[in-house]
Amino acid sequence: MKTVEQFVGPGEASPIMVRRTTLRSFTPGRAIAGLLGAFLVGVGGVAMSRTGVDGDMTTPLTSVLGVTQSAGVGIVEVVIGLIMVASAFDFGPPIGTGVLGIFGLAARLLVAFASPDSQRDFGFGPSTGWFFVVWGAIAILAAMLPVVWQREQHIDAVG
Repeated sequence: MKTVEQFVGPGEASPIMVRRTTLRSFTPGRAIAGLLGAFLVGVGGVAMSRTGVDGDMTTPLTSVLGVTQSAGVGIVEVVIGLIMVASAFDFGPPIGTGVLGIFGLAARLLVAFASPDSQRDFGFGPSTGWFFVVWGAIAILAAMLPVVWQREQHIDAVG
């Protein structure tokens, strides 16, 4: 929210006038980015708590919401989720969320072309890639939503 005060006058018989203009913005994409980020932090946190972070980050594997994950994938989700939550508090559209959405779509390509041995070595499965596609697409759409501006103007007499 931005408020600007402008003093107008005085004229011969007119009082001093104060014009207050308030400009507010709301971006639905920021709300979506915050919710999506909180969801990813939760999913990644569950994956890390089930697999443990004190040993190998790629084993054991667990299933969270039907998605094969390791502690390493959980850490990636938590970090991405925290960045999305932070971008939800930024002024304007959540550009960082859109960039992370592109990362999510690119990760699906890596999963698609990875051999089963590579998937096991890095601690993910085919369902992990589709999960990244879904949240990546939501993040890109959130970043593309327009900013809604609201302008209020009040003129008050002083003195």
